[in-house]
Amino acid sequence: MGGILAPTDPVLAADVQVDNPYQLGALRFGLTSEAGLNDGSAFPFVLLGLMLLMKPINSADLWHWFAIDFCWGTLAGLALGFAVAALVGKYVLHLRTVHRAAVGLGFFLAPGLIALSYALGELVHGYGFLSVFACAVTLRWIEMKSATPGTVPELPLIAVSSDARFEAAVNPNTASVFLVELLLQFTDQLEQIGELVIVVIVGALLTPATFAAKNIADLLLLFFIIRPLAIAVGLLRTPFGAAEKGLIGWFGIRGIGSLYYLAYAVQHGLPQSRTEAVANTVLAAIAISVAIHGITVTPLMTWYKRRYDASSR
Repeated sequence: MGGILAPTDPVLAADVQVDNPYQLGALRFGLTSEAGLNDGSAFPFVLLGLMLLMKPINSADLWHWFAIDFCWGTLAGLALGFAVAALVGKYVLHLRTVHRAAVGLGFFLAPGLIALSYALGELVHGYGFLSVFACAVTLRWIEMKSATPGTVPELPLIAVSSDARFEAAVNPNTASVFLVELLLQFTDQLEQIGELVIVVIVGALLTPATFAAKNIADLLLLFFIIRPLAIAVGLLRTPFGAAEKGLIGWFGIRGIGSLYYLAYAVQHGLPQSRTEAVANTVLAAIAISVAIHGITVTPLMTWYKRRYDASSR
């Protein structure tokens, strides 16, 4: 249950995510990096939970889980995502800046990179979620590395004429920024569709049993005690202020990651006698999270922005 409920959702949490890579506030950066990374990093613990439920285990089983499911799965997933983005990103930029080619149909590059990094990550028994995360981080790294220090490109480069877009795509000074902007525009549209699908699916699965008193008590414990305490401990030696720690502890929005892990557990050995109880708790967590975090995100982020702006003067 801990592994299933650990992921926070990068789509439903869009209002508290980084919106400009050149202006990284501590709060937004913390929430963005967490939502991108924890979808994959929770997977080993879902596998451990299933293993503990399915059979008696010994020390050899635990060592196998640690070596293969935890270490290899995590490192292989991250390495494959980095390699895909580095190779494909560098190659596309080379074609554009040197040969002034491969400029058209750029929107198809985003789903291609997602599919390729996820598939290769799974092929080597890594975690595809982590591969996609590492792929995105590497593309951002390529973009930031190519930017002139101390300057912010005029964004968005894609909202100009076709001739200007072509020049932005082949100009070595703006090619990487243009590439990432194009990918972001496409994935933003996919996120909006995904958000709608998630809410509709979860809403269709809700029943009165989902909101049983025990589930509500468990989720109050999760949202108001477990997550804030875990964030406080995890960020204890960081330069985050009390406001940032408090808001990061609150904005643990659950969504498609938990839904995916629930489906995976049901298909890979979760005992039928436990399925209904686990499913109801997870669905209640997503529904309640969407409601309470959706209601509070605007006033809390408005308050934080005013506080941040005042402290920056």
